[in-house]
Amino acid sequence: MSILTYLFQDNKTAGAFGMGLVGINILYNGFMWYFIYKKKPVRILSYIMMTLNVLSLTVYNYFDATYNSPVLTATSAAILIYPILMFLASLRMDRVLVWFTTLLSCTMMNLLYFRFYSSFHLGMAETKISADWISQGFRTVFLVVLGYLITTVPASMRRILAKQDELRKEGTLHKMKAQRDPLTSLYNRYFLEEYFNSSVENNEEPGRKYALLYIDLNDFKIMNDTHGHDFGDFVLKSVGEDLKRAVRDGDIVARIGGDELVVLFQLESNTEVVKALAQRISDAIKRPRTFNGITISVKASIGVSLFPDQAADMEELLKRADQAMYKIKKEKKHGVAFA
Repeated sequence: MSILTYLFQDNKTAGAFGMGLVGINILYNGFMWYFIYKKKPVRILSYIMMTLNVLSLTVYNYFDATYNSPVLTATSAAILIYPILMFLASLRMDRVLVWFTTLLSCTMMNLLYFRFYSSFHLGMAETKISADWISQGFRTVFLVVLGYLITTVPASMRRILAKQDELRKEGTLHKMKAQRDPLTSLYNRYFLEEYFNSSVENNEEPGRKYALLYIDLNDFKIMNDTHGHDFGDFVLKSVGEDLKRAVRDGDIVARIGGDELVVLFQLESNTEVVKALAQRISDAIKRPRTFNGITISVKASIGVSLFPDQAADMEELLKRADQAMYKIKKEKKHGVAFA
């Protein structure tokens, strides 16, 4: 606005003062912004910032009225510009700050009006701009009503932000439910297949290999029938936690059936790494576990298959590992077998 005043009005003084004030405003607003958003927020800084903004605008209007148009600046122009500051105050999410800015704006607008009223050309002012006292009263009421309406902005913004946060949390929860087993919080079969297919399709390293460990807990049905489903649930959750601790970061642990668990990981070197991890998992599973005074050592049969050496997709990878697992399970042993 100050630039337009400087360019298009005959008297350049108000525009020059305005551009100077704009520069000062930018500096102190930037300074205040740093402390409000970068440092520990202090509420009084927002009030100082809005006070300086309103006073700066009033000073500019004073110069504009002095050197250019006292009637227009002190009436119509003022009522169009102060609401901008009131709206900016609402962005601080503080209703009291909006009221403070509104009342300060009304005060400054009326001080301008009283200061320049004696210099109005009343013939023109009354017919074209309505510069009489009643009209000024209406302008003041307009600002107050507008300020009241703007005070609803922080509450509306909070509701919108709260709703967005609620939707985000719901989305996260739905995503977790779609990807996780509700009992053990391990990944489910859906996620396992999606992850594998995505990794293979988006693989930028040709020849990348994966190993899959198919784990079946031995005699799990007998444990459930003998000690109850709560004991069986405890075993599943406990084994799941041990598996997550035994594998590496980035390895996938999933529950794909009742007592059937899977570990999928990228194979970066030879199969000796697979043997070492399979043995570590086997040792972690068979540790003694106690629940409601009952201690039991869980045993598991583990089958291993490799991609792409032994399978072309996830379905075949699971099938080959399952077949290898049954070699051990038939002998009712706790151990590992390769496809």
